[in-house]
Amino acid sequence: MDSHKDRVYSSTFVIVAAAFVLYALSGGFRAIFGILIRPVMELTGVSYEQAGFTFGVAQLLYGATQPLWGILALRKSNGLVLFLGTLLMGLGLAGMALFQGFVPLMLYLGLMVGGSAGALCFGMIMGLISPLLGAQLGSRSCATRWEHSSVPIWVV
Repeated sequence: MDSHKDRVYSSTFVIVAAAFVLYALSGGFRAIFGILIRPVMELTGVSYEQAGFTFGVAQLLYGATQPLWGILALRKSNGLVLFLGTLLMGLGLAGMALFQGFVPLMLYLGLMVGGSAGALCFGMIMGLISPLLGAQLGSRSCATRWEHSSVPIWVV
């Protein structure tokens, strides 16, 4: 019996540790967006306004997608959210480095990196914590996060 408990605790620890590492990387990447404007401009050949707008879209998508990733983690699995977030983040960063111009920058940095940052931050943490809160409270906390995210502001 103790061996089964040990396996459950160790696998939970690995998942939680991976979520915190990805949260730190993703949060750190988002936190340095401001100092990346000039290098992104030089790399992609876009103007300051276009780069700033793209970073703004990425930040909005970060906030707007977090509850969706959290719901997906609750309904499917944390592993799926982790995989999709990591895949989108990698593709977004690689695509940003490979292509020039405003449209590819918006696609790769604005949409892919912004949306995947939401998956690697709140979506993973909410997916890990919600089962501990129980079905009723976990679902309510995802819905509350959705109401307080930036999505309702877009509608207005």
